[in-house]
Amino acid sequence: MNHEERLKLIDRYEQSAHLFSEALRSVPENLLDTPPAPGKWTIRQIALHTVDAELVFSIRFRMLGAQDGAPILMFDQDAWAQKLQYSQQPVDHAQALFVTLRHANAAMLRKLPEAAWEHAGMHEKRGRMTMDDLLLLFIKHAESHADSIRQAHDKLSAAAA
Repeated sequence: MNHEERLKLIDRYEQSAHLFSEALRSVPENLLDTPPAPGKWTIRQIALHTVDAELVFSIRFRMLGAQDGAPILMFDQDAWAQKLQYSQQPVDHAQALFVTLRHANAAMLRKLPEAAWEHAGMHEKRGRMTMDDLLLLFIKHAESHADSIRQAHDKLSAAAA
């Protein structure tokens, strides 16, 4: 990937903070804790997961950006949701943290030397991943969860009408 393409992706990564924030901001408090379908996460749980994932992604970017060959650590999202009590956590601070992390990560990524983008590490499930691979994955993660929040909101709103 060339420098210009990468900068456009970093911009998209940073802009996805606003997609996530806008999707979450549009949800009224009374819909945050109703699953859109049996066995599905609530909007609150999706939001908290997205923020915690961003914390993990921030570490992954830094580890791999600074250390070629660094392991890309996994986390058990279901265990985190349950044991960290996502269903009881406020979303307002989490939303602000997500936006702050995206801006800080984007600024850091823009300043990485070109050689750092050649670094690769091993993910337990995905195998070898480069910095570019991580960037693409993390863009899609936030966009996907912003979509999930909008879809759950629409479904719950329709059911309440």
